[in-house]
Amino acid sequence: MLFVVCMTTILTLPSCSKNCSVEYTYLGMKPYVVTFSEIKRVTVDAPQSFENYGSTTVYGDYIYVTEPGKGIHVFDNQNPAAPVQTSFIKIPGNEQSIIKDGKMYANGYVDLFVLDVSTPSTPRVLNTVNNFFPGTYELTNDGIVLYELEKMTQKCDCGETPNLISESKDGLKYVRIDQQSDLIQSSDGSIRFEKGSNTQKITQSLMGSTAKYAIVDNGLFIVDKNGLKSFSLSNSLNPTKVSQLDFTGGETVFGMKNRVLVGTNSAVRFYKINSDQSLTYSSMLDHVTSCDPVVANDKYAYATFKTSTTCGGWRSALMVADISNFPREISNLTMTAPGGLGIVGNKLLVTSAKSNVHIFDIQNPEQPVGKVTFQQSDASDIIPLSSDRFLVFGKSSVTQYELIGNEAKLISKL
Repeated sequence: MLFVVCMTTILTLPSCSKNCSVEYTYLGMKPYVVTFSEIKRVTVDAPQSFENYGSTTVYGDYIYVTEPGKGIHVFDNQNPAAPVQTSFIKIPGNEQSIIKDGKMYANGYVDLFVLDVSTPSTPRVLNTVNNFFPGTYELTNDGIVLYELEKMTQKCDCGETPNLISESKDGLKYVRIDQQSDLIQSSDGSIRFEKGSNTQKITQSLMGSTAKYAIVDNGLFIVDKNGLKSFSLSNSLNPTKVSQLDFTGGETVFGMKNRVLVGTNSAVRFYKINSDQSLTYSSMLDHVTSCDPVVANDKYAYATFKTSTTCGGWRSALMVADISNFPREISNLTMTAPGGLGIVGNKLLVTSAKSNVHIFDIQNPEQPVGKVTFQQSDASDIIPLSSDRFLVFGKSSVTQYELIGNEAKLISKL
């Protein structure tokens, strides 16, 4: 039973009758337990249809698309004009994956699964690293605690509002929803708001700018809300943590040569990779508070920042920085809600407002020149595939394009 107390407000409200009441709407979070045996039940199944697209990675001629919380859909992209779905790797709680030397590293709630994808059409589990992500979820003796959302209402007398507490006496957690917000119940019962060259040897997967995993040489680097962790892949079946750097606001990670760049909601942070794969803080490039994906080449870094309800901030722009020595901002270009970005040949591609992709010429890397913008629904991030081919992906699609001059030609859509 949901426990909510109504409290008298100090605001002066219009007079009302003694029996008057006001109804408030909530999203209540009802707890349930996923057992440890369910968490570890990883299987390779026949291809499945899906609607929710998550993080995407590309390894050789194969595209791996996460369906958040469920697993990874595998596509054979040897013919880019007609990718073929080959299998579904069921990994409960999966959100991210990355691949190196034929081995995929994928999370499943608190565990890390290592899979052999050297034969992409028939992946298989090689190892499970238990509790690889400690503190990520609430634990019980039987498993982890998750929450399902339920629409809830509470009536208060006129002149009173609910006194919201983080947890009621019966263990239910809940959050206040604005009275003007609409709640839409989907068919699955969930509730939501309504408002390199092609011929080079492939050793690791290609990631987008919003990725939370990166691999550089023999190191695996993972960013989360608590900071940045580095792991040695010397034993590729059992990654070993070698360092942990604590900070808040971490959003994305990008690896390059001997450095790791982390996009946070207030700065781009730079770290040096040591010989044992541990990390040493190097420098920071501050910017306005905002969301912040970042990509880079040997000398220049490009980052977007945008205002949002989750990131805060007051300005949205594309930033260019010289990172050849001590990082310094060179220029910035005001944009409307820019998101993910990627370097494709001598072009910089930037998504914006989740509906557009901007193509900038960066032959002068310090001064990107806008060439053309094309529409792409649900455009969240870019994965460069080669000097003239790239993917655009979001929550509802993965689309493949060829870059011809300043124009993007649609090849296929997953």
